[in-house]
Amino acid sequence: MKETPSSSTKPRAISKTKSLHHLVLHGALRGFTIGYSLKTLLSVVRAIVRFVVNRKRRKVSFSNVFLEKDAIALGGSLAMGSVIYRVVYQYCGRNSVMASGCSAISMGLDPNSDRRTQMALYVCMRALECVVRRSLSSEGVLNRIVPESLRERFPLSELIFVTSCTEIMFSWFYHIDRLPPFYSKWITSMSEMHPSLLKLLHGYYHGTLQYGVKSDCLHGYCVAHDIDPVRGNLTTLVSKDIVHPMDPDNCTGNVTRRFTNAFLRSVAIYTPVHLLPTLIFRLHRIASPSTILRISYSVFRSSAFLGSFVGIVHLCICLIRNLRPGDESTGVLLGCAMCGTSVFLEKPKRRLDLALYVAPMALQSMWRRLSAGTKWHIPGFEILIYAISLITVSRTMKDSPEHVRPSLRSLMEWLFMKE
Repeated sequence: MKETPSSSTKPRAISKTKSLHHLVLHGALRGFTIGYSLKTLLSVVRAIVRFVVNRKRRKVSFSNVFLEKDAIALGGSLAMGSVIYRVVYQYCGRNSVMASGCSAISMGLDPNSDRRTQMALYVCMRALECVVRRSLSSEGVLNRIVPESLRERFPLSELIFVTSCTEIMFSWFYHIDRLPPFYSKWITSMSEMHPSLLKLLHGYYHGTLQYGVKSDCLHGYCVAHDIDPVRGNLTTLVSKDIVHPMDPDNCTGNVTRRFTNAFLRSVAIYTPVHLLPTLIFRLHRIASPSTILRISYSVFRSSAFLGSFVGIVHLCICLIRNLRPGDESTGVLLGCAMCGTSVFLEKPKRRLDLALYVAPMALQSMWRRLSAGTKWHIPGFEILIYAISLITVSRTMKDSPEHVRPSLRSLMEWLFMKE
């Protein structure tokens, strides 16, 4: 007797006989539930971590976490996307590619451009991962062109990450408008570099500020740190105690403090990142010693990576300023080129994720640099990227689902395809 495939191995597709109101209700509930739940859960975990690591023990309001506009907006956007996908799939020849492209329209309902950019970059990262994995498979293009020995030894993920970070950090120092606002603000908060010092580096690079020509760009900064403003008027070189007043004449202490502060901030960032998959997929193992040890080690390693990223930038700036007094550009450029090497502290399997996360933002920065001075503008560009990325993932799931990350495949099936 011929066996039929188990329902556990293959998702039950949307039935052809489902009514329109059933598709709308089912898709809306699933989309809103997953969008709202994931965003709220992430906010709760972050609030708990902030409460634990905060030295002043400030009061954390958990009631506001469950009423966040971001969570409601994300839930509404995914709900509409799920509804559009199911309706188009049902009434347009069960074409998953067309349904994926049409569902991307739902992103336009979100008025927050930063959130749209984040969503587009996330899906774009996953789509690029699908393309890379498929290209490196036995039937892929790269597999036929690049020898196996070279693929195993060549650090492709690391090279993409380092190159992307060089472009991103260069833009952050000298052309911050090229980066998404949410990302540039995050870099600024992690770096702990005072805006006045950034203004000095920016002006020195672009030629609007130079030593020997009096300027008051550091006046407020010097007053705030009890430093004689005359010493910061650029008629003389800016000394170490002005650049890092917390560690005057001690560059080693400055770099160490920058690393430590970035490391502690990273703990609050990476604890939810490494904890969420266990909470969602392996909740029954959350209290086991092996799980706690694994998550703790992953958080430590990721925090060391991000802390070193920040520390390397400050190290390069201090190093060049000591070797070449008055040179305020070479150290920055060296730091931009070297900071990405901290990715070698991360787990090898996470390096591709990191590379695919920063690559779209580096490409966006390069696009804006190349189009600077022109009138090139594509309204809804992030929605276009989101649609192309969804189509890529959907096509890969249809043709070669083994090249789609299991967690993403399960999410897509549950959100769009399963009844």
